[in-house]
This record gives sequence, structure tokens and C-alpha cells, in this order.
Amino acid sequence: ALEQLESALTRCRALGSAPLTARVETSLATLYLAREADGDAARAQELLDEARQIATELGMVALQRDAEDILSRFVDEHNSGVAG
Repeated sequence: ALEQLESALTRCRALGSAPLTARVETSLATLYLAREADGDAARAQELLDEARQIATELGMVALQRDAEDILSRFVDEHNSGVAG
């Protein structure tokens, strides 16, 4: 699924479709966070930051909130795992 979404992201960017790019970035970040391989958290952060920026610029409030919620949940889970 990651390869397909990375490919979709490349196509969305090539088409200049900012709304679709932000949506795909959010979905892709969720997969990276679930996989938890080396580098996945950093890649997810990068994707969520870009998705939030696009969402803010375009007034996509729900998507901006979704990206922030995904990141917040990851940070909360990571911090509780480190402490426990």
C-alpha cells in the first residue's frame, strides 16, 4: 500500500492538485506511523507538516485538524511508550 500511495503522491504533485496532495500525504503518514520502521516517523512528520500547510492555505479546516490529530496521537503514544 505504501508504494501505491507514494506513486499517487507523485502523480498528485505532478498534476498540481494541492487538495489531493494533502489528502494523500495524510493517508500516507498514517501508514508510515503504523509501520514504525526506521525513518517512518520522520517521513510521517514531513508529510503531515506539508499536508497541514496546504490545508491551511486552502482553508481545508477538517483536513488540517485530521493531520494535527494524527500527529498528536502519535506523539502521545510515543511518549507513553517511552515512559512505560
